[in-house]
Amino acid sequence: MSTGALTIQEQKGMLAVASVKQQQEAIWKLMREVMEEGKDYGIQPGAKKPSLYKPGSEKILSMFQLAVDVLVEEVIPPAGPYDEYRVRVYVTVKEMNSQRFIGKGIGECSSFEEKYKWRQASGPREFKYFADQGPDMVRSKFKMEWANGRPTGKETQEDQVRVPTADRMNTVLKISKKRAQIDAVLTATAASAIFTQDLEDIPDYLRDAVEENQEQGRPQNTPPKRKSETQKQGDQTQQDPLLITEKQQKMLYAISRTCKLSDDEIKAKFKAEFKDKSGKPLEHSKDMLKADFQKFLDDIDPKFEHHMKPKEQDQG
Repeated sequence: MSTGALTIQEQKGMLAVASVKQQQEAIWKLMREVMEEGKDYGIQPGAKKPSLYKPGSEKILSMFQLAVDVLVEEVIPPAGPYDEYRVRVYVTVKEMNSQRFIGKGIGECSSFEEKYKWRQASGPREFKYFADQGPDMVRSKFKMEWANGRPTGKETQEDQVRVPTADRMNTVLKISKKRAQIDAVLTATAASAIFTQDLEDIPDYLRDAVEENQEQGRPQNTPPKRKSETQKQGDQTQQDPLLITEKQQKMLYAISRTCKLSDDEIKAKFKAEFKDKSGKPLEHSKDMLKADFQKFLDDIDPKFEHHMKPKEQDQG
């Protein structure tokens, strides 16, 4: 397959196997040589494939010389200043030159999604002003504080107020289009074998817990890092090779939270079942041995819903 327009070779009405293979190899090459982790795609804890972001989808479209047509449907028009606004967007992918249909995608967004419905109050006076308008106009949001890759056990309270629907209408439209475009690209180019749908909206504590770039922890469909990234890792301060890394600490606590373990339950499990290098009961995750890391995750998440099951070792 050339680097130009998406080439479809058909044999008796079916896409040639070689063409599909070349198409996916081209996406792999684009991912390794052009796309940037954190900007074009992201790796989330427990996910088997990296998630595709909008800039990454645009690079795939550009490589195959594809264009998109957008159709917007207002599912719920706003009836009042704080009522829901819901938009559904359909994206059609076509070849730029021939305008031949390649695939479709759909995406939806609502102003009632938490990140768009609320914002932090500017101060006590504004919070009281909104509270006087009704109890559904205010709320308190609690967030766990993190330090050195671990939750401190302290929570901060953030007073929030409702956001007028009009202030979020353009955002809702843009996010709907983004979701639809990513869906369309995954479908039209068979990139879903490599990527999953955009997961940028996951909770902050999970987004912070990025998996370590190791064979066991990194999703199977992620290509090796570029040389420049490896060099950056070599410049970092060397740590004890027997202990888990800071990123693994974040992953440990993120998955523990997802499995609804409290700080006290995590600490109790540390002391009862694990030991540090000196053989004493484990007190802190930073002192956990790498040999115990997978066992901890398997114990709290036995169905492997939030972390990857390690590959079985070849016998004999």
